Amino acid sequence: MKKSALLAVSALSLGVVGLATFTPIVNAATDSMEANVTVKILGSAGIGDEGGSSAAGALDVDFGSISAGESKIVDKAIRTANNTSNNGTLTVANKDADTAMNGQSAGGSIAASTGTTGALAALTGNQWGINVKNDATSVAEAKFQGVTQNPVTIGTDADREDGEKTFAVKYGVSTEDTLAEDTYTDKITYTFTVAE
Repeated sequence: MKKSALLAVSALSLGVVGLATFTPIVNAATDSMEANVTVKILGSAGIGDEGGSSAAGALDVDFGSISAGESKIVDKAIRTANNTSNNGTLTVANKDADTAMNGQSAGGSIAASTGTTGALAALTGNQWGINVKNDATSVAEAKFQGVTQNPVTIGTDADREDGEKTFAVKYGVSTEDTLAEDTYTDKITYTFTVAE
């Protein structure tokens, strides 16, 4: 056999071996399996100011400076957040049994309004209170209730949007012209409770 014929036979043999090496497997099998991807979001509720801040002092009610014998109303917006399917109720109560705004140095006081949910009162003399109806135009015309240790209901978030609601309330203070010069203060607590 000639050398060129031998090379041709060798090349042909190599081609057949090469074909056998790269022949696909016809009996290949596949399998699949489903898996769940899960995260549990816990129910949460919160209180903040109109901008959503829950920093210390964000919900302070500051009447600023007034002269003895004057009265003043301050608007306050309280925002709640609730991602549950249940409605929440916002309340406010006095932090302790002393419901008056007490002077820091002179010893005088501004009493909590004697108005209750049944018989709201106009503020007279040295009194302060909350108007949850948000309909106060003046201290003399509007009806206020005292923020005592019994929680005052500000409202529910049944009509919240995107998990949030802003409650508008008005606080009022009236003073007699004999009230001593001083800074008067009291501490209140807001509570937002979501039904289980």
